[in-house]
Amino acid sequence: MARTLSLKRRLLLQTVSAIALVCILGALLMNTLRQQMLDDRHDQVRTQVENAASLVAMHEQQAAAGLVPEAEAQKMAMRELASLRFDGDEYFFTLDRNLKWLSHGMNPKLVGKDMHGVKDGAGANIGALFEDAMRKGGGKGFVNYVWDKPGASAPQPKLAYFQTTPRWGWVVGTGLYLDDINATLTRQLLSVGAQVLLFMAVSLSLGWWVYRSVMRELGTEPSVAADIVREIAAGRLDREIEVDAGHQDSLLAHIREMQGQLRQLVGDIMRDAEELGRLNADVVDGARMVAGNSQGRARAPRRWRPRWSN
Repeated sequence: MARTLSLKRRLLLQTVSAIALVCILGALLMNTLRQQMLDDRHDQVRTQVENAASLVAMHEQQAAAGLVPEAEAQKMAMRELASLRFDGDEYFFTLDRNLKWLSHGMNPKLVGKDMHGVKDGAGANIGALFEDAMRKGGGKGFVNYVWDKPGASAPQPKLAYFQTTPRWGWVVGTGLYLDDINATLTRQLLSVGAQVLLFMAVSLSLGWWVYRSVMRELGTEPSVAADIVREIAAGRLDREIEVDAGHQDSLLAHIREMQGQLRQLVGDIMRDAEELGRLNADVVDGARMVAGNSQGRARAPRRWRPRWSN
């Protein structure tokens, strides 16, 4: 297949293949980066919830040991959860076994409401999402949903993690928005895209420079030059070789010069052969003439004269 492609097409194919490989590697890099950022976000919300659930578990143990009345222990735990913050303004929420809000660090108006009656920005039932994750995870798990974000014009994707406490059965959870991941990926994508475009420009320019350099050296496509040389080697010297004005010092120009010299040499040899043939014919004719004269004299009669005659 490579011999059927011109040098220009082969160089273009190599350049395009290199660019495609860079694009594929860039896409894989972006996907890896996105997955890594999501994994980090999963680890972050899980760690924060585990710490908050440990705080509630401590109050549960104190109540179980009789050190603090249970109602007082629950109030203390609720108060501490409502005031907890991490990563700036990120907060926690608490649900009971029926998924009713017991506390909410950002919106106290949700306290007492049933999560099943709330839908996210995409129209999904929040309670159903949490209930399904709770059933699959044995009282804990991750939930992806869309939620209003302060300062944003539209609801943003959010990742939540929750964990159920052992004694009171509280569902302690928190969530982190994911729009910053998309923003980071967009910036990275623009950066990678600019680098790919620069690589494309450099690759195409380099490929074109190599093609022009090779063409200046050869004067034509390598396959064409090879065909001409094969014809000359086979003794066919009648092909007209055209050389562009800018390729007068190229391989093709020298091949044409060699062809001309061989053509002249063959012509000289043929003329010498013809001259030699003519000379040979003259020699043969002369030899035949001499031989004929000799035979004629040999056949001529002699007159006999006696010795005593004068």
